[in-house]
Amino acid sequence: MTRFLYVLVTLFTLLAGCDGLPDPVQYSPPEVGEFVITNPADLAKHVGETVIIRGKLERAKLPSVLSVELSFNDIPSVELFGNQVECKGKLQKEVVTHAAPEQQRVDGIYYSLMAVSEDKPVTVTLIK
Repeated sequence: MTRFLYVLVTLFTLLAGCDGLPDPVQYSPPEVGEFVITNPADLAKHVGETVIIRGKLERAKLPSVLSVELSFNDIPSVELFGNQVECKGKLQKEVVTHAAPEQQRVDGIYYSLMAVSEDKPVTVTLIK
């Protein structure tokens, strides 16, 4: 099923006229109050804050960078998977205990990026 979705999304992207990977961007300096995270050990310190996460975009049940989950809607191109990216958003933490089978999760701590506000969605960009 996952492979089918990947093929479907890739085909749609090609038919829509996508030229492949978006242009890489230089590291952007963080704004005041933003933190750059390159190590998963630093996640707990910045929950609830606007952060910039830099790392490899991994493909799993949900896409992730440094074990921080992202929505498929936040990924501008499937070609970004496996590349170094910069993600910007508000870091959220979810503690799961006594997970129900329908949640498809095990007990543990999960981090995710959310939109900072309605006019500031999560951004994911390719970096050099």
